[in-house]
Amino acid sequence: MRYWISSVLLSSVLVTMGAIAPGLAAETLNLVFGAQSQQGIQIPVADLRAYAETGTASGNLKLMLSMATPEQQAEFRQLLSLPFPVTAEQLQTLASNNKGEDLLKAVAAATLRPDSEGIAALKTAMMKGLEAEGGLTLLAFLDAYPESTMTIDIMQMQAILEANKPLMEQYLSRQQQPAN
Repeated sequence: MRYWISSVLLSSVLVTMGAIAPGLAAETLNLVFGAQSQQGIQIPVADLRAYAETGTASGNLKLMLSMATPEQQAEFRQLLSLPFPVTAEQLQTLASNNKGEDLLKAVAAATLRPDSEGIAALKTAMMKGLEAEGGLTLLAFLDAYPESTMTIDIMQMQAILEANKPLMEQYLSRQQQPAN
């Protein structure tokens, strides 16, 4: 599970796309291990934001990060506020093709919301996150997620990541290239 902590959140953003609707903001990320589980490790989004800004983790986030290498921790911290270089048009194009729809359904299932409302929540978070100051980041995605808690089944998300590893590696390599 080389990229486990960053992959949980990164894959949610990388493979979802969509349309806009009003809503709440995720206050808590609930990480579960298996679709049958509803209670998991809860991490306040405020803790994620503080970690992105200061590098200091607290509570369950600190516990989760203790299982990652320093390099994975640094990568995760960077990914929280790294803007994804996509446009609304690109997201909508991806959402309207078969592969994009399949990825969106898979991610919705990994958030334990495989219904149309779960898919709509992911689409909303993508589009509203794209409008945020600084563009679409993982934190902007969570801020735009229209429910107070976003639950992620780590096992399902890891499977999605493995199936889409080339896409993630392509994105990460583009972000690590020096600017011209």
